[in-house]
Amino acid sequence: MNIAVIGDYESLQYKDLLQTVKMHFPADKVLDLSLIKCADEKRAEKLRQEEIKTCIIFIYDYKWEYDLKIRRDISYALMVGKDPYFYSAGKFYTGEMRNHSL
Repeated sequence: MNIAVIGDYESLQYKDLLQTVKMHFPADKVLDLSLIKCADEKRAEKLRQEEIKTCIIFIYDYKWEYDLKIRRDISYALMVGKDPYFYSAGKFYTGEMRNHSL
């Protein structure tokens, strides 16, 4: 199963989340969207969307829920019918963050 990790692709927190996902889902292919680098931001967004289309689920950290750039990728994943999971306090939860109270 392909799992996309969506987040602040330049941050250390993204790299930490990526490693956490790989540890929790060792049998699955984890897509590192931070590897998509383009000078043209629209092109990079399109390439990320192509990768998101190949995943079954996507995971993001709840802290990034309302960041507009990250929200764009989350919204796209939801639009194409991917199952959302968010990470908070060392646990994975299904659904979108705003549907849960922590």
